[in-house]
Amino acid sequence: MKPLKPAIFRVGDLRPGGWAEHESTSLLWRHLLDVGSRFPSLTIGWEARPGLSEIVERLADMLTHVGLNVFLATSPVPVAALSQTLGQRMQPLGLYIGETAGGDFAALAITTHGGPVLETDVREGVVARADRVGVMGTTDFLEPYVKRMGQLLDPMIENRVRLSSLSSPFDQLHKRMQPHPEFRPLFEYAESGPKAVISPDGQGITVYGVDGKQVPTRRLVETLGTYLTRLRGAAGTLVGPHGTAEIAAGISEFSEIEGDALDMSSQAGYVDLLLGWWENGIIAHQGHAPFGDAYLTLLYLLEAWNAEA
Repeated sequence: MKPLKPAIFRVGDLRPGGWAEHESTSLLWRHLLDVGSRFPSLTIGWEARPGLSEIVERLADMLTHVGLNVFLATSPVPVAALSQTLGQRMQPLGLYIGETAGGDFAALAITTHGGPVLETDVREGVVARADRVGVMGTTDFLEPYVKRMGQLLDPMIENRVRLSSLSSPFDQLHKRMQPHPEFRPLFEYAESGPKAVISPDGQGITVYGVDGKQVPTRRLVETLGTYLTRLRGAAGTLVGPHGTAEIAAGISEFSEIEGDALDMSSQAGYVDLLLGWWENGIIAHQGHAPFGDAYLTLLYLLEAWNAEA
């Protein structure tokens, strides 16, 4: 089962018929029209990058003109927040918009179970709806995301090990988290602690130890796997890159993935997941979302470090 790769587009493609004309967007366009003919509501989230909200608004306007009702996040959100929203609301399709290294834009299609749409989900012979114009509105991804994550955390953490700093582009999310005591470890700092940096899509985390050196993703996974299975009593399958099965020794069963991080997320949505991981600090978690979530990763790491202290 191969996930549908993100549709790559430019600003000039955001016009009537623009996505239908290009190979890089035509499959997703056909799927949007197909699903929209049966369920005409679509939810869109996007990365925390400057100017991306304007691109999303132009995309939403294009989609309303083929009959889709489009509901936008109120601010940039982690992709895991969109993933959870679709599952909670039983919506068959959502889009997560990002920016490529080359300056183009990418639209990732996510479905009800929270993982990426599969290539086999895209049907042939779909035509555009032209009988109505959809509406555009907003929806709150952050409140349910914060609530669900909070339910996974240990409220009794000692907080002896603290971060020295946290760099993240999700300011509105932080405002939602700060009133809740279970997120206190993210906002109380000590000069001698590790440092963390969160990626614009909220998936990847970079951790620097007290020596200033970056902690490898494998080491983060080993720390989390050991903590969750031995102290939290968790169980399940570890999903990760091909050739890294040794990381699961003594922790869990292992499922090897050929491809990239999106292939990992696709597989993670169909197994009894313990952790799913990929390089660049992408770690998905049991009971949360099949995409990486840097916030939950960091909070679990703080729990693990404090349990060892």
